[in-house]
Amino acid sequence: MGLTNFPEWIDTGFAICKAGNLSVLEVNSTLLRWLPSVRAGDLLSRHLPELQSHEIEQQIQGQGKYTLDLKVQIVGSESSLLLGLVCQAVSWDGEPAWGFSFTNLSFFEEFRNQSKESAEKTEAESVVKANRTLTAILEGMDQAFFSFNSNGDCTALTPRSCEKLLGFLPTGLKLWDVLQAPDDAASERIRMWVRFIFEGLYDFDELQGLGPKEFAGMPGRYIRLSYRRALDPQSGSLEFMVVGVTDETDTIQAKRQADFERAYSQSILQVVRSRSRFLELIRESKVTFERVREELITPQPRWPVIGRLMHTFKGSISYFSLVELTGLTHQFETLLGREAKLPLPDVHLLLDRLAHIETLFQQFIRDHEDLIGTHAELKGRSLPIPLQELFVFEQKLVQARVPLELARDFREHFTYEPIGPHFAFFDQVLALEASREDKEVHPLEIVNGNLRVRIEAIQELLASLVHIFRNAVAHGIETPPERHDSGKDAAGKVRVLFERLPDSKMLIQISDDGRGIDPQAVRVALKKRSLGVFDHEPDSMVLQRVFTPGLSTSETVTEVAGRGVGLDAVAAAVSKLMGTVLVESETGRGTTFRIEIPEPR
Repeated sequence: MGLTNFPEWIDTGFAICKAGNLSVLEVNSTLLRWLPSVRAGDLLSRHLPELQSHEIEQQIQGQGKYTLDLKVQIVGSESSLLLGLVCQAVSWDGEPAWGFSFTNLSFFEEFRNQSKESAEKTEAESVVKANRTLTAILEGMDQAFFSFNSNGDCTALTPRSCEKLLGFLPTGLKLWDVLQAPDDAASERIRMWVRFIFEGLYDFDELQGLGPKEFAGMPGRYIRLSYRRALDPQSGSLEFMVVGVTDETDTIQAKRQADFERAYSQSILQVVRSRSRFLELIRESKVTFERVREELITPQPRWPVIGRLMHTFKGSISYFSLVELTGLTHQFETLLGREAKLPLPDVHLLLDRLAHIETLFQQFIRDHEDLIGTHAELKGRSLPIPLQELFVFEQKLVQARVPLELARDFREHFTYEPIGPHFAFFDQVLALEASREDKEVHPLEIVNGNLRVRIEAIQELLASLVHIFRNAVAHGIETPPERHDSGKDAAGKVRVLFERLPDSKMLIQISDDGRGIDPQAVRVALKKRSLGVFDHEPDSMVLQRVFTPGLSTSETVTEVAGRGVGLDAVAAAVSKLMGTVLVESETGRGTTFRIEIPEPR
């Protein structure tokens, strides 16, 4: 059973040895070519001196065969071979023997090394190519990225597109320097944020929301920042953070333009839908601008009066979605609050801002005169005969001593109007505010709206009531889930009631079914704004403090809340009419405002 003719091209050698003493019984030519003067037994005894035949036998019996890689020196050469040895029990001429096969692994090792080098080269080329492709894509999308480690050092993993978006390459800089922290406190906050991120003690999703969201170093551009983790593939630990940089300027500008166009369309729709109210606003605005101007040029301007007038004007124009005018008036209020605290306020600056607001409002009126017909209406014609002439004629009737019943009938039929239609636009105020607050509200319920009054006498009061209707939604009506939990209809209800009272008085009652006013919250707000301490005052009395100038329970100042002049404006308008206003509220049930004024004549 010879092995000498075994094909040599497979680079494999065989040897058969006796069991027990490992003496060679047969060897093939391939093995002799490698090791011409070495017997298999000598090879094993040289390289495996610790293995005796009985140990090999135990290995074979336990595992079926025994394998080992051997590195041996070729006789007469400085070269060496890496041989793979497999030993297993065989039968040779009916006697037990050991069969050894030797495979030259050197070729495979060399191939593996070459393959590894080739793979590494290919991988490197792929990374370079991928990086170029990614950079090209990011540059085309106005995006880039950079990375930083646990020390806040920005790494070299930064494409050139970063320079376009940031104005520089962040490589080698500290993260807080890249983000241009305005002061030491801001830098320290970013350092702490980096430390918390890499410590991994807190939820990453929560922590990344605390990171800087914008890059302010490119004036006129909106550069958004986002964050992703780069984890070590073996340990799973955070290796570095990747900061995504995106130029969203075009997107933001497009959104603003779309919002502007949508608001413009909404404003035109509102003007057409509530044309009579807009005409009233035009007349009111003339009085408002003139009164504010007069106050500003006096030696001691009454700043609260100016604030109430402008806040009420802002409330009216915001209903008509005049976004730019609303924003400018909001800025005027902010400037007014700052200047009023100075020893020498810049009155000229306030006058300039007021003139700008008035000019823009008049321009809007001129641009849409054909649509709303303001030219004829602003001359005072809302009836076939100018109202002023009717008022004069009414006085002549009284002076002529005509029967009082006749004079009263003339007044009610020709100079009085149903009050209900003048509250119809507040229904749109409720809907608009509900949309802003993600709330739901039923259409305004008007009770006894056919009550006839002289509207001209209560114009300022009507304008100020916008604050009550806004507050009904912003502070009173709950969100649908909250109302559901309280057992209420998902949509809130607001109701206005008109009634003639004895002693020639009129009642305007506005109520909602919202959460009510918390007296304790009013006490806290009064104390916080240094308006007084009322810890021992009854709740019913504390509620009347909501009309205090400067009081607001809102934590932030927005275009519609937070300045503390809304209900103050209502109280001031009622006071001018020699009337009274009271508020009643029950937590969880709602709020009611009772306004009693002498019947307008």
